[in-house]
Amino acid sequence: GGEAMPVVNIRNNDFLANECLASDGVAQLLIASMGADVRNNIIAYGRTGAGLGVGSGGGGALLMYNDVFENEGGNYQGTADPTGEDGNVSVDPLLVELSIDRNFLNDNLYLQIESPLVGAGSPELTTADGRPSFIGAFDRIDLEDTDDDGDGFSVIIGEDCDDEDSTVHPGAPERCDDAIDNDCDGEVDEGCDDTGAPDTGEADTGEADTGVSDTGRPDESDSADDDRTPPTGTAGDEDPGASPYKVGGEGCSCSVQNTTSRSGILWLLTPLLIWVRRR
Repeated sequence: GGEAMPVVNIRNNDFLANECLASDGVAQLLIASMGADVRNNIIAYGRTGAGLGVGSGGGGALLMYNDVFENEGGNYQGTADPTGEDGNVSVDPLLVELSIDRNFLNDNLYLQIESPLVGAGSPELTTADGRPSFIGAFDRIDLEDTDDDGDGFSVIIGEDCDDEDSTVHPGAPERCDDAIDNDCDGEVDEGCDDTGAPDTGEADTGEADTGVSDTGRPDESDSADDDRTPPTGTAGDEDPGASPYKVGGEGCSCSVQNTTSRSGILWLLTPLLIWVRRR
């Protein structure tokens, strides 16, 4: 007999956002080899042309466990659409990050943990650790390998904006006046009704800061921080809960003797003593 033709294996590849100049062409993968084994591939987001095409020389191609999804010129050309058969699907692959800007350096083509392609590959193939194979070039992303501070969020999964601080992650409480976006919502110290001066930590005092430094807690019987300011003497300005004796802003509990009133009494008694002596 004649020499057997080698079988072409096309397995676990990503064909993403490729483009064809002709609208009736194939943008991503054209099979022109007899009996090609095509499985566990993602063929998605092709522009202008079809996603996967089978040419005249590609008869008998084995199409199994591929995800062919949202290609502008149609998902298949030159062959019947096998979606729903032999493990072939047409679903959003849920890649971690795909920008489709012709620059794959800013993309992450790992599968998200909830991707339908995790474990959906050919049962004849397995991962290095023995799990069912996946569809695509990269396996699921591993949260434990990407969460550096152990808060359950990472830069890749969960949009952690500081993966070196476990108190900073989406949904974390916003700490006032620390100039940090604690909850990773793009805003710093939101909801803090103060001037932005240094505060005490976990939560704001609830009162407006003075603009210099916060006292640490609001006063119990008056407005914020006014026990630091001497009374002005103007009606309505005095602190009703503060002592009227203050030196440099600090209260004084001692009494003050008035020596002027004693000398006045002595001058009033002097004429009486002189008059008594004359009589």
